[in-house]
Parts: sequence; C-alpha cells; structure tokens
Amino acid sequence: MQNKSKLIQSGQFVPGGTHGVWDIEDLVAAGSRDRACPYFAARELAKHADIVFCPYNYIIDPSVRDAMGINLKGNIVIIDEAHNIEDALMEVASMDFDIVDLKEEALPALQFLSFSGEHCEIFKPLYETMSRLVSWTVEAIGGLTPIDFENHTNVWTGPEMVEIFESIGVTPSRVAYLNESLQAAMELSSPEMTGKPQKGRSRSKGKGKAAGLPVENPARMTSKVTYIVEGLIKMFKFFFQEDMKFVPDFRLVIQKVSRHVNGHSTWTHTLGIWSLNSRVASHSIGKAVRSVVLTSGTLAPIDSFQSELSAPFPVRAELGHVIDVQSQVWAGVITTARDGAVLNSSFRTSDSYGFQDALGDTVGRHAAHIPGGVLCFMPSYVFLEKVINRWKVTGMWEMICGIKGNPFVEPKGSGDEFAIVHQRYKEQIRQSPEVGALLFAVCRGKVSEGIDFADQYARGVMVVGIPFPNTKDLRVVLKKAYNSKHMKELGLMDGGSWYTLQAYRALNQAIGRCIRHRNDYGAIMLIDQRFAESHVKPRLSKWLRNNVQIFPPPRAKQEESSVGSLRAFFDRITAVKAETNIKEETATSSTTSTSTSSIPPSLSSSSSSSISVSSAPAPKSHPNPTLQAPLLTPKLENTGQTSVASRLPLHTSPATQPVPPTYVTAHQAPQAYMYAPPIPRHHPPQAYAYTPPSLPHQAPLHPSYSHQHYPAPHKA
Repeated sequence: MQNKSKLIQSGQFVPGGTHGVWDIEDLVAAGSRDRACPYFAARELAKHADIVFCPYNYIIDPSVRDAMGINLKGNIVIIDEAHNIEDALMEVASMDFDIVDLKEEALPALQFLSFSGEHCEIFKPLYETMSRLVSWTVEAIGGLTPIDFENHTNVWTGPEMVEIFESIGVTPSRVAYLNESLQAAMELSSPEMTGKPQKGRSRSKGKGKAAGLPVENPARMTSKVTYIVEGLIKMFKFFFQEDMKFVPDFRLVIQKVSRHVNGHSTWTHTLGIWSLNSRVASHSIGKAVRSVVLTSGTLAPIDSFQSELSAPFPVRAELGHVIDVQSQVWAGVITTARDGAVLNSSFRTSDSYGFQDALGDTVGRHAAHIPGGVLCFMPSYVFLEKVINRWKVTGMWEMICGIKGNPFVEPKGSGDEFAIVHQRYKEQIRQSPEVGALLFAVCRGKVSEGIDFADQYARGVMVVGIPFPNTKDLRVVLKKAYNSKHMKELGLMDGGSWYTLQAYRALNQAIGRCIRHRNDYGAIMLIDQRFAESHVKPRLSKWLRNNVQIFPPPRAKQEESSVGSLRAFFDRITAVKAETNIKEETATSSTTSTSTSSIPPSLSSSSSSSISVSSAPAPKSHPNPTLQAPLLTPKLENTGQTSVASRLPLHTSPATQPVPPTYVTAHQAPQAYMYAPPIPRHHPPQAYAYTPPSLPHQAPLHPSYSHQHYPAPHKA
C-alpha cells in the first residue's frame, strides 16, 4: 500500500493524463519508476473506473470479490472466452483438501491457538469443527471401496452430506458463527498485526512453529492454515446457501490414490467437496448484476449455458467469421494414411504400432508443405508421449526433424518451462522461416487456450483425434450421472451429450489457433476417420463446418491427394501475394499520392463477419497491407428475439461513428454472442524441447523412407 497515492495523485492515469487509456504494464512501469505499489494503486483507481478488466475469479469467486471490494450490484458483466465459464464456476464451488494437511497442519495449529493467549476464544469454534471433521474423515478412510489397485474411493450425495455435516456440528446457523470466527482470526493476521507479538505474549520458542504458527506472532494462523480453514468455510457457505436449494448439486468424495514420485509409490488421501452444477456459484452473480454478456468462438450449442447457469439468454447470435473462409483457409479431414491404413485414434486402435507409424508419416508429409509454424494437437498427454516414444524408436522422429527442424513439445504442468518452449519455437521460425517449426501440444492445454499464434506462427493446425475427457476421471463420471439424473428437473442436457460437447468445444478451441485476425490464413487438418462421420459436421464451429473437404473424397473414382491440395493452397497464396507486391511497387514508383491497400481480389472477403463486445479502440489496419480485408456488416441469425445489431453500435468509420463508448470489433471476433437481461430473483510425461545451434534442413532419414516421400520444406 506504500506510496500508492504517488501514482493516483500524479494525474498520469486519469482521463486526459499521460496514460488516460492504460494497461497493467504502464502501471507497473510507473510504479517501478516512482517506487510506488501498482497493485494498491490499481485497486484505488478501479473504484472510479467505468470499465474494469480482471480475471474470471475476481468476479465469480465470492471470497475474492469481498477481498477486492468488488460490488457487482447494477453492473454489466462481460465474460470473454466464456466457453470455460461453466467449468470455472464449478471449480469455484469445489475444493480438495489433503487429509494429511488437515490432520497434521490445520488441526494442531488451531488446537494451539484455541488454548493459548488472550484470543483463544476466537479460535475454539474453528478448532472444534476441524477436530470433528478430521475424526470423521480418518474413520471413513477405513471403509473406502477399491476401484482398482491404485485407487480407493467413496462418494456421498448431497442429502447424505447434510447428515454428515450435522454429525460434526455444521448447520446453516453454525456456518454463520464459524464465518464470524474466521473473520476475527484473519483480522489478527492482517498486515498491521503481522510480526508484532501479541500483548502479554512472549515470542514462541518452538511450540508455535511446530504447530504451523509463525515464530514472530504465535497468535495468528499461517497462510496455509488460513487457506484451508477459509476454503472449508467457503464450501459450507456454498452448500447451505438459499435454504439449502443446491444441496443435490454436491458430492463429498474421499480418495486414496497411489502416486509415483521419484520412482517410489506413495498413498495420498484427499477429501473433496465438489459442485456438479455451475449454478451454485453463478446464482449470487445473477442476483446482483444488471446484465451478463458471454462471448466466445466456441459457445455453441448455446442452450447448454442457459441450463447450466440457470439463467435465460433471450438475445443470442451465432455468426460466421471475419475472413473469407473459402479463400483464406484450407480445411480437410484426413481419414487414411498414404499406404491406405485407417487413421483412428480411439482407445481401441491408438496402441497399434501400425496406426502410430501411419500417424507419424501423415503428420510429416503434410507439415512439409506448410510454411512457418505448425501446431499439432493430440487428445491427451499420455497419447502424445506414447506416439513420440514410438517415433523415436522407429526413426520417424528424425525424419520429422528433417522436415521442420527439431520439434517442440508442450510440457505438462505450470511454471517457466512452457514459456521457454514457446519462446524457442517462435525463435526457430524467425531464424528459419522456410523451414519453420513444429510444436506438439494437447487439447485443453496451454497452447490451445489464450496464446496468440498469429500469422507465421501457426500457418497450420493439426488435430489428431477427438479430445473426449478421460472416461475414468471421477469428476467426469459423477457429472455425467448427475446430468442424466436431473436433466428433466433442471433442463440439463443428458450426461452423454454433455460429455460429447466437452470434446467438441476443446476441438473447436484448438482449431481457432489457426486464424487470429481478418487477414490471417492457414490450413486446418483433422486427422481421424471419425471426423468424416455425418454427426461431426454440425458440431464444428459454424464458420468452418461447410468448408471442410474429406480425403479421400467419398465415392470418388480417383482419389485426390490431400498433400497436393494443401500444396496448391499455399502456392496460390504465395502467387497472389507476389503479384500484389509487384503491383504496389509499380504504383509506388509512378506516383507519390497516397492510396489505400486492400486484400487481393482472389482473397477478398465476401462472407459474414463475427462480432464481439469490446471496450478497445476501433480496429486498426493489419501491418501487412497485402492481406487487408474489408470490415463487413455482420449477418445475424434471426433468433426470434431482440436483434443483437439493434443493441450494439457497429463501428464503420470515424465519419459515420465518432469514437462510441462501445465497439463491435472484427479482430479475433468470436462466433457466438449471448446476452442476459436482469434476472428476476494423469502422470506427467517427459518434455522434449530441442534448440540446437544450427537447424538441419534435412536430417538423416530412416532406411525405409526416402526424400521422394518427404519433399523439401515449402519455399515462399
């Protein structure tokens, strides 16, 4: 909080100031320069702002909202990338606790605090509840049901949870009392109290430290104990809210799972309180806000959001794309390999060496004709590790290295490892644009979400298989059963339909990495026989579903080569760009007058455009004028409800619409838009990342393959 007023009072971050419109980087830079705290300055500035940008959890997590002082009452909430909102809401109302932490960290700490010092009465209710919960949990572990050799589990339904909570003294009225005790305990842990010995107390000489207490202030909880206690009470509040209306939406889970760490197997025990319906967390938001706007390129089908969020969305729009898909995108379903082997990555065939070899051959042959970067998405980390290990044994990996340089692999887990891989991938493309680079990733992973791979960094996107969630994941099993049980009562889609929807949302999200703005272009390859089935097409994003070719074409007398078609696409793009550049150079040399560049006629856009609500300035021209596309008025589907266009000012030009407060932009525009009026009340695989000093254009090939099958990298 120190020196925050320096930034606020300086006038840099107010309308008309140096940073009247600013981003977080500007605030951090100013804070470093003025030795002031940008975090607390941002919190202060937010109180007077008209528009506030923040992560999901600042809005959907009530404890974070309270801590940040965010008041949603009467506000309009716009959620971008809303295809994730259902999962995010369920995660907020769910929590897993390590039983060892409950037993050996939280319980001893609360016991010490409840019997020591002048504030002991504050901690006694928390200790008593924790003690009863730990006793019940330890007893329940002895009766777990074996699922398999490495997993023992028991699950209790919502009504059964009510009885369990009552047996440990947790009732709706008791939860309010526990929350008051928690707030008082956290007050003792505030910055003003931290590091100061409490009155009448000497510094601990070991007892407090052994109980998980800070030596400098033994009358307060550590951050870890606070996290456990606060999380537990938050779960109780979610469970008992609205007169226990959401009790059927919860499950209590105890799991005993064998984990392999450093070559040794150890048992871990967890206690989970899981919400199976996003309405549990969205209910409090719906009561407070004026309106909710959801935007994303992968919202469809929209009906699932209305049922899962328990909120009506009468204003809807599912749109096309800002590009001319037919001329700017090559999209194909590849059903068979070169030797005729069927490409099917389902669990029944994915372990076959024949399939794995055919897959590697298919990836290599198509990547050879794509300039720049290629992203290849696999259905899971286990699948990815399995095929890479096979390719390294057979020599296929070396062959792929000869086509795109040494490939990169998305690492599992968080940390700086992925940032390094991402940086090296881009650097390899910049250093050798003709060769480019190949990045293997996983659907639902870091590459498929929130990272911009525009232009040369993703000229091709391959998706291998349909990324269904893990059928053995207990959350998936419980969610499917829950939806099927309550589908009529709550208007939910059945469990099987929900399960399938998760796969295609992840698929469409990965596909979207290819096209990042209206002037972008690239190739999309769906590598699996199942993509050719009739029921798949309606589940693809609207902008793509009518522009996908199937190779080999069905009932064709002569099979058309997907490789030949792909190569022709990029050859055409290259030829058009070269022709346009020549014309522009000629025009520039013959006249000094200013002219407006536009996209070449053969690439001009004639399709409908997508829209998204944005608070950013009007769209800027793309730095490459040869691929500049016109901004078209979106063609909205008639939903029978209020037209979206009538509610949203459409940006056309400064002459017709001077700087409106809200823009409808065509940059990275989503495919679907939703508006709600006021609501009446696995083991991690080894990561592979190669960055040799020099990248070979052709690595030694396996004896069973030849250069004839793998042509040199595409040259623009």
